[in-house]
Amino acid sequence: MAKGWDGAGLLKVMLVIAACLGPAPVMAQGSGTLRIATPALPQSLVNPYRTIAPPSIYVTAAIFDTLTRFDHEGALQPWLATDWRRDGANAWVFNLRKNVKFSNGEPFDAAAVVAAVSFVTSPEGRVEGVYREMPFLGGVEAISEHSVRVSTTTPVPLLPRVMAALPIPAPQQWKRLGVAGFAREPVGTGPFKVIARRANALSLAAYEGSWRKPKVAGLEFTVVPVPNSRVTGLMSGVFDIAYDLGPDDLKTLNDSGNVAVVTITNSVTGISFFLKNPSPFSDVRVRQAANMAVNRQAIIDGLLAGTTKVPSQPATPTTLGYNPELQPYPYDPARAKALLAEAGYAKGFTFSMETSVGYAPNDSAIFQQIAQDLRAVGIRMEIVTLPVTEFLTRRGNGSLRAEAFAAEWPAWPTLDGLRAVRTHSCLREPVWYCNPSVTPLIEAALAEENTEQAVALRRQIMQRFRDDAPAIFLFGAPQFTGLRAGITGYREDANLVSYHDISLP
Repeated sequence: MAKGWDGAGLLKVMLVIAACLGPAPVMAQGSGTLRIATPALPQSLVNPYRTIAPPSIYVTAAIFDTLTRFDHEGALQPWLATDWRRDGANAWVFNLRKNVKFSNGEPFDAAAVVAAVSFVTSPEGRVEGVYREMPFLGGVEAISEHSVRVSTTTPVPLLPRVMAALPIPAPQQWKRLGVAGFAREPVGTGPFKVIARRANALSLAAYEGSWRKPKVAGLEFTVVPVPNSRVTGLMSGVFDIAYDLGPDDLKTLNDSGNVAVVTITNSVTGISFFLKNPSPFSDVRVRQAANMAVNRQAIIDGLLAGTTKVPSQPATPTTLGYNPELQPYPYDPARAKALLAEAGYAKGFTFSMETSVGYAPNDSAIFQQIAQDLRAVGIRMEIVTLPVTEFLTRRGNGSLRAEAFAAEWPAWPTLDGLRAVRTHSCLREPVWYCNPSVTPLIEAALAEENTEQAVALRRQIMQRFRDDAPAIFLFGAPQFTGLRAGITGYREDANLVSYHDISLP
């Protein structure tokens, strides 16, 4: 029994889980079915183009494949494409894996890739989240049955990395059903296929004809909104995998003989300054002071179980362009006070920070601790908590009213440091931070053909962002997953779980 739970408490949680499960699913739960507790299912049902972020990616990774994929070390690997080459300044040729079929029997070939790229670049496709990762796509043509030529509107030397973000759905199914219909009846080349859906659960069966054949008979995703319930469900044997747990669950799981997995995502969590409007943060000394005022290591140790590290830049070590020479801002309240005085704020000031809570581990407690640390040097941070949908909408359209806001600096799905900094630069609309001197460097890095020089330019950019301090860079974002004892083969690479490798005890 979980530490801290009495019999009545455990019974109450199990009743909550039972309510989430609802009527028995079509697929019988047993030794052949991997049962997964997730905080949510994809809001778009299973539209592969809507988003590449968790929790949607937990499901879509089981159904769809991309042309390329990253391994655990951040190295790009062949996937549905076996190899690729440059074809002129604005195009790449991808050779495709042969003898691959979609789970409905359609062949995977050049026509499937042409259909995918054509949709993403169409007016209908440009409203989808995946398009934002590849707005430079120009067109696509089939060279042969298993070879395609993808063109871009500008030179994109690292296009194969971008292709790790493009799922390939079954083209005839897509054409027949349209976006909304396909989302209800999704078909991919991945190791599993959807067989049943309920309001809070999704059943998938193994696709035995997949080119990466799974080791279990099926998957059952169940929505369990409360993290404690996901943990208890795992420990009681209701679930085999529980996503999005908290750092406080690590010891409980390990002490009970189960397994806690910590993954440091390719994303840096921070508090970004809204610099479009004048504020004390318009002065770089104030921004640097804020970084020095927050004891980030104490936050990591006390609220994230010591699982991650203080970042020196808006990138993690497995990200292309990460600069190993940079050091984090030290925790130095005395120096922070001195910088504030130099900037004319010896008596401090008050600002507001907009966020939503409950979507990241211990986020509310972390924000409270940051506010306490800032208050010690005279900076008073008022936390404005918004519903998550409203917060994300306002952050996305630039209608924030505060001087700062909670933000991720994500490098996935391309694992390119430029992916993170471009969304926090003059090149993003609407702009909340713009350093015109960095823009030419970003554009040069995007177009640089020589790999060594491309990395060197990215490292220069990381230096600029570190020195200019457009955010309080807090930590590399950790993700906590629970596995039932005996589960083997679990691996997560760049937010993608390799379901085909997982085995049940």
